[in-house]
Amino acid sequence: AGKLQELRDRGEAHKLTASFFPHSITDPKWRFLNAYGGFINTALPHCDSAKIVAFIKAMGGVPNHHIPPAFFTVPKGGIMIMAGRHAFGCLDDASVPRDILEAKARGAILVVLDPLFTADAAKADWWIPIRPSGDTALFTGMTHHIVMNGLHNKSFVENWVREGDFERLKDYLADKTPEAMSRICDVPAKDIIKLAEMCAAAPSVGVDSFKGIMLGQAMDFGHAWTNFLAVTGNIDNPGGQPLPDLTPLAPVEPVPPAPNLHERGWHRTGPDKDKFAKYSFIMEPTWYQAQAIKNGDLKVLVVAECNPALTEMGQEEWRSAATMTDSKGNYLLEMLVSYEIMLSETSRYADYVLPDKTYFERWELLYMPWWYNFGQGIGLRQPVVEAPEGCRHSNEVFIELGKRLCPEYFAFKDDVEFYDRQLTGLGLSVKKLQDLGGLWSPGTLGFRKYEKAGGFGTPSGKVHLYWEDLEEVGQALPRVDLAPEYRVDAEQYPYVLLSYRTIFHQGSGQWTHNNPQLRDPVGGFRDNPLLINTATARKEGIKDGDLVTLRSRSGQVRVRAKCTE
Repeated sequence: AGKLQELRDRGEAHKLTASFFPHSITDPKWRFLNAYGGFINTALPHCDSAKIVAFIKAMGGVPNHHIPPAFFTVPKGGIMIMAGRHAFGCLDDASVPRDILEAKARGAILVVLDPLFTADAAKADWWIPIRPSGDTALFTGMTHHIVMNGLHNKSFVENWVREGDFERLKDYLADKTPEAMSRICDVPAKDIIKLAEMCAAAPSVGVDSFKGIMLGQAMDFGHAWTNFLAVTGNIDNPGGQPLPDLTPLAPVEPVPPAPNLHERGWHRTGPDKDKFAKYSFIMEPTWYQAQAIKNGDLKVLVVAECNPALTEMGQEEWRSAATMTDSKGNYLLEMLVSYEIMLSETSRYADYVLPDKTYFERWELLYMPWWYNFGQGIGLRQPVVEAPEGCRHSNEVFIELGKRLCPEYFAFKDDVEFYDRQLTGLGLSVKKLQDLGGLWSPGTLGFRKYEKAGGFGTPSGKVHLYWEDLEEVGQALPRVDLAPEYRVDAEQYPYVLLSYRTIFHQGSGQWTHNNPQLRDPVGGFRDNPLLINTATARKEGIKDGDLVTLRSRSGQVRVRAKCTE
């Protein structure tokens, strides 16, 4: 608290960043950051920040995180497109594969776009191998065929697409033929046309990509994907792209005003302020931290439930920045605080390591208008065992900091009383929610909510296909080319290395992949093999089980090959 008071006294409160995964947008951490004047920084590059920004620009509203199609609402003949989405193998929600299979059983069609023959592809009615980063071209080629042949949903376009945008889209699509897009995405033009006509005729089309969105030029894919949904009329309809309901929690008065992030915050005031502001929303990805430290614009970093020294994009740059000093030998990052259950790589760099509570030991009100719940809902996390002495959940510490630094906004006893006040908006309390079994949800899911609301959350109230704020950088409409990283040095390095997640390592990523004691011979993960297509293996003279050297511009590794389709 003393250090944070000093930082604020010198007018640099915005040089505090708290880096954490936002379980709930009503979390006390957010309240503290708004009251103090700092800002949030999260691990969003691992997820779908590009899709979130694309959806906000196109449809407005809440920053939709995952929000896949509501597969349990897909009708007979509806189409489910999985674009780089490993629903059957990474098990973000166990209900998703169940609902997809039940939709198939009632006559829905599953189409999987993926270079890998995944478990999803094995269950698909149609597996389409696609060149990595070719998704934007594929969806744009389908949109061309639908629009140019008058197969679009005319009612939705006329009533709910901003005036002039459809004409601009049509002009843009003129040379984006299935044949032209086929040369980029490596999917035959006849297949692009076939899928486009299937989608135009189907009662619904839902697209799910989630973490597959991070495939390079990701916001362009999000843009192409949204345009495709709009011209086929598959926004907030059964089987299409749902818009989430918001649960009416009560504000805890007085409500701290959010700092003006466009004027403050290092990533908005640096030399690239104008460029980054067009791509940003309320949170920023972790890799900004290293640049901010170098700029002298990040002085205090608080890290909870993440491990940037090991598991973030640019981890080597992060480690380097965290140890940088000025001419007098003082660290550029003046204080690093790490909340942890077990000492992590990031903890080694920290000034303070605070022992956190596990989710078995803490109170938490879980409210997220995203994931696979769509409708209103609240979950209560309750301690089931006592935490070791001295452990406090990060929310508790943020509340205590608030009482010392911003007492007018923290005039409540503790986290439980804070949640009690929020729940009054539902006529509930923590005790009443406990009596309900810890979960409140009406169990309903509405569709076409934009009709009752009088429009979408965009300035025009309609879907925006054309993004004029990105005209000067050539992204007013999607760029269809492969991402640069897939094209650079392609002659010297002709193969593309893909990574993916599996249920064996869900939620722990690199930690278990690189821990030999936790590898699983039954599940086939005693090794971390290189999967290589059988045809490519034959071409290179590689047999199943061979040790091979995998080389890129950044280094090389000796690894065992596993031949696969």
